[in-house]
Amino acid sequence: MQSLHFEAKLSESNELTPPSQIGEFNPVSLEDDYRKSAAETLDLAQRAPTAEDKARLLGLATAWLNLADRAHRTASHVRKLRELNPLLRS
Repeated sequence: MQSLHFEAKLSESNELTPPSQIGEFNPVSLEDDYRKSAAETLDLAQRAPTAEDKARLLGLATAWLNLADRAHRTASHVRKLRELNPLLRS
């Protein structure tokens, strides 16, 4: 899973390097990771030994899907911002 931590770094000449040049934030990749985690959690839920365990795992899978949906919306928003602002284009 990717970290959402961003930081700028100083180059050897003490110039600030923006995060987009260090490592690109990719919400689409996050969305894929979250959906994969949801699928794995659903698989575990199908094999859960008790109804209580199954219910907890289904709740966790739902949370992963909610995160995936949020990442999808973020990716759409980031794409629009990049279209509008040439400084954000990679």
